[in-house]
Amino acid sequence: MTTHQPGQQTEKRMVFKKCRLGRSELERIFAVAAEGIPADAVVISTQRDDTRFRHRTLEELVDLVQQAQVAGDRTRWTNVQLAAVEGRQRYVTVSADLERAEIHLSGEDATWVYGQAARLELLLKGAGGVAAEKKRKKAPGEIFMLMFISVALFNGLMLAGFVVTAQRPKAGEVATLVAIQVISGILLWGHQRSHRALLHVTAEAPPTAWWRRLTVMELSGLAAAIGGVVAAAAAVASAGADFMK
Repeated sequence: MTTHQPGQQTEKRMVFKKCRLGRSELERIFAVAAEGIPADAVVISTQRDDTRFRHRTLEELVDLVQQAQVAGDRTRWTNVQLAAVEGRQRYVTVSADLERAEIHLSGEDATWVYGQAARLELLLKGAGGVAAEKKRKKAPGEIFMLMFISVALFNGLMLAGFVVTAQRPKAGEVATLVAIQVISGILLWGHQRSHRALLHVTAEAPPTAWWRRLTVMELSGLAAAIGGVVAAAAAVASAGADFMK
């Protein structure tokens, strides 16, 4: 028969998306998560196919996987987890995969739970993480998507206008429409790629792209400036072609 001891537990769960986690970020997060908990109560693990690998530290776990007879690239990980338990006093798990990072804290001391949660939140936000439940403003990627759609609609209307009026567009006009559409698509692709979640357990996460550090206004200005340069170049080319006729 199981007996239940009376008491209370404070629990905190957090989920972050778009985290760019490399070896250094994971080491810092795991060190903070397990701080104050005995080393023999900490387990770090990963699942590869049907096998789960476990060890006390991330370094030892990486070495264990590197030496194991497993299929595929042993430097590519899809998940890693830390679990640290100290009786009913403290319990923490940190799970990271290719989509998100999740933290679960539980303990009898509410101050410890909320303090650890705040420290881990800062680390995950520093790694590019965005709280999944947080209501946020439009991200730069969404603004780029709207710009791309708007440019596509504008170009479509322009070409439709030429068809309806039976006018033959100049080469410079067509070049301008195509170039602006291509450039806006490249900017959208690059921005979305730089904002995807990363999990590099055996190496450092690559530096973020320079355009990710720009504000929304700076990104919009950059797109407008590039479009203006392309339009001007196309206009000069068209004028030169007309002059040579």
